[in-house]
Parts: sequence; structure tokens; C-alpha cells
Amino acid sequence: MKNKVINILESAQENDATDIHIILESDKSNSSMF
Repeated sequence: MKNKVINILESAQENDATDIHIILESDKSNSSMF
């Protein structure tokens, strides 16, 4: 799971914050870790 978070943070430099927010929200639906 940590690697997934790191990938999201790294991609945040290339994508809009809105896209990252969508990714995080979709992860919340799939995992209680967030």
C-alpha cells in the first residue's frame, strides 16, 4: 500500500490536484487503509 501512495505522490507532480483527489477517493472505496 505504501508503494501505491508513493506513486500517487510522484504522479501529483504531473497531474492536476483534482485527478489525485479522484484517485484517493476511489482508493477509499476499495480499501479501509485510507
